[in-house]
Amino acid sequence: MASKLDEIMRNANLAHSQGRWDDCKKFCEAILDVLPVNVPALVLCGVALSKAGDTRRSVGLFERAIAADHTCGPAYLWLSMAFQELGEKAAALLQAQQAVALNPGDPLTLHQYGRCLLDFEQYDAALKTLQRTVEMAPNAAMAHHSLGLAFQSLNRNSEAIIAFRRSVKLEPSSLASLVALRNIFFEEGNSRAAAEAAREVLKLQPDSADANLWLALTLMEVNQATEADLYVHRSLELAPDSAPALSLLGTACQVRGRLEEANSHFRRSIELLPQQGSAYWFLAANRRLTETDRPIVRQMQAVLGNEGLSLADQSQVNYAIGKALEDLGEFQGSMGYRDEANRISYQIKFGNKTFDPKSLDSYDQLTRTITSDCVKHQRISGPTSELPIFVVGMIRSGTTLVEQILSCHPHVGAAGEQPFWLENGNAALAGGGTRVDMPMLVKLAAKYHRMLEGMAPGKMRVVDKMPMNYQAMGLIHLAFPKAKIIHVRRHPIDTCLSIYTTPNRVKLPWAHDKGNIAFAYKKYLQLMNHWRAVLPSDTLLEVRYEDIVGDQEQTIRSLIDFCGLEWDEACLHPELNERTVVTPSVWQVRQPVYKTSVERWRKFEPWLGPLAKLNES
Repeated sequence: MASKLDEIMRNANLAHSQGRWDDCKKFCEAILDVLPVNVPALVLCGVALSKAGDTRRSVGLFERAIAADHTCGPAYLWLSMAFQELGEKAAALLQAQQAVALNPGDPLTLHQYGRCLLDFEQYDAALKTLQRTVEMAPNAAMAHHSLGLAFQSLNRNSEAIIAFRRSVKLEPSSLASLVALRNIFFEEGNSRAAAEAAREVLKLQPDSADANLWLALTLMEVNQATEADLYVHRSLELAPDSAPALSLLGTACQVRGRLEEANSHFRRSIELLPQQGSAYWFLAANRRLTETDRPIVRQMQAVLGNEGLSLADQSQVNYAIGKALEDLGEFQGSMGYRDEANRISYQIKFGNKTFDPKSLDSYDQLTRTITSDCVKHQRISGPTSELPIFVVGMIRSGTTLVEQILSCHPHVGAAGEQPFWLENGNAALAGGGTRVDMPMLVKLAAKYHRMLEGMAPGKMRVVDKMPMNYQAMGLIHLAFPKAKIIHVRRHPIDTCLSIYTTPNRVKLPWAHDKGNIAFAYKKYLQLMNHWRAVLPSDTLLEVRYEDIVGDQEQTIRSLIDFCGLEWDEACLHPELNERTVVTPSVWQVRQPVYKTSVERWRKFEPWLGPLAKLNES
C-alpha cells in the first residue's frame, strides 16, 4: 500500500511541475482518502487549489497541515500567500513570520515576508528583508521586482530602476517589472525611457487596452501625438467606455488646439467615471470658466468627499477647483484649494522627506567651476553648430510662448523640453565637479546635435525649451559656442505664483511650498547673474514676458533677429502654430497673445505668504 501511495505522490508532484492543477488535486485527494493527515498531500493539494483559483478552499488544507505538523514551514508559507491573495494582510503577515521562524534561510519564505511588510508600509524592514532575499537568490526575477518596489516606496528611484531592470533581464516577459519601469520613468519625467518600457509591455499584451493606453500616454509626453492617436484609438476599440482613454483622447485634441473637441471628450470621461481627477483638471485648464460652470465646480467639490479617491486624484481635483474659483473671482477660496493640492502633491512625490535647501548648493559649485576664464579658454574650438536655440528660465516664466513664436518660423523646428543636459551634463564635470572634461563634452555635444537633427530634419534652427537648462548654461555654451540662448524673465511673484498654482509632474522638491519656491527662485537669480557676467553678450538674449505681451511685434522681431533669421509674419501668431504643445500652458498658447497673466499676483496678494517678499530684479 505504501508503495502505491508513493507512486501517487510522485504523479501528484509531476502534475504540479507541469501545471496540471486538476490532476494534481485528484492525486492528492486519493492520498488523503487513505491518510487524511498526510501533510505533504495536504500542502500540495492546497497549492493546486490556489493555483486553480480556489484560494479560499486552499486555506483549509494549509490549516489542516499546520494542525498536523506545527513545524511545516511550507504550509505557513503557502497559507501566508493565500491570505495575501484574499486581501487578509494581517493574517498573511502572521503566517509569514511563522514561516521565517521555521526557515530563516529560505529565499522564497523571506521574499513572502518582505512582500507582507510592503503591504503594511514597513518599507525599511521590507527593504532589508528583500535585500537578503536577492543575496540568497540572485537569479530570482520576482525577488528583484519586489526589491524595486521597496526602493520605490522609499523614494529611492535610481536604485528601484536598477532592481526592476535586473528583474526584466532575468525574465524578459516580466510584465510587472516592465510596467513598474514605465511608471517610474514616467514619474521621473524620463518619457523616452517610459515609452520604451511601454512598447515592451505592448509586445507582451498587444490586445490589452491598458497597454495601448500607456504607450499612447508616454508618446504624448515626447510630442509624438500622431503616433499616440493610433494607440489611444486602439485602446478605445478594445474598451470603448474607458474613461482614462477618453481623457487622453481629449488631451490629444487639446495639444493640437482642438479645444472644443477636447472638452467633449473630457465631459464624456467624467460621465463614465465621476470619481477621478485628471479629466476635471484638463477640463478646468482648457478654458476660462464662467458662472454657467457652477454645477461642475459643485460636482468637483462633492467628489473630494469620496473616501475612495486616490491621492493623485485628490490633488488634481483640488488644482481644478482652485483654477475654477480663480476664474470666478473667488481668490481666497482658490488659494485654499491650491494649498491642499500642493500638500498632497508633495506627499505623493516625496512622502515625509523634507526639502533640503543644501540640495541647491550645486549651483554654487557651477559658478566656481565655469568662470570667465573657463569660458574664454575651454570652449570647443573649430567650426561648431548654430543649430540649437536654447530657451531657458524659471519654470512658468513664458518659455512655451517663446518656443511657439520661434517655431512658427518656417526654418525653425521645435524639440520641446529635452532633459539631455540635465541628465548628462554631470558626465562632463570631473574632479567632483571642479573642472570640465572637454573630451566628454565633445562627445555629448555630438550626441545632442544628432538628436536635434533627428527631431527636425532640414531645419536651420531647433528650439530646446527645457526651462531648467539655466542650470547647464555654462556647459551648453562651452559645447555650442555659436548657439543662441534666450532667457525668459517674468515678474518674480507672477512666476512663483504660477509654479504654486499649476500641477507639475516633474519632481521638484521646492515647488510645493511658497517659502521653498521663493528660496529656489533666489538661487536661480544668483546663478543667472553669474551666467550673465561670464557668457558673451552675443550668446545670451534676455526677454521679459511682459514685453512679449505688451510690445508684441517689436519684441518678437528682436527674437527672430537675435537667432539670425529673416523676418516672417507667421511669428506674430503663435496661437496658429499647429505643432503639439505638451505643457500646462497648452490652453494659453492656443489663444492670441494676451495680457491677463501680467500682475496676476495682485489678486492673491493677501494670501501670498513668503512670495510677497520677492521683488522684481
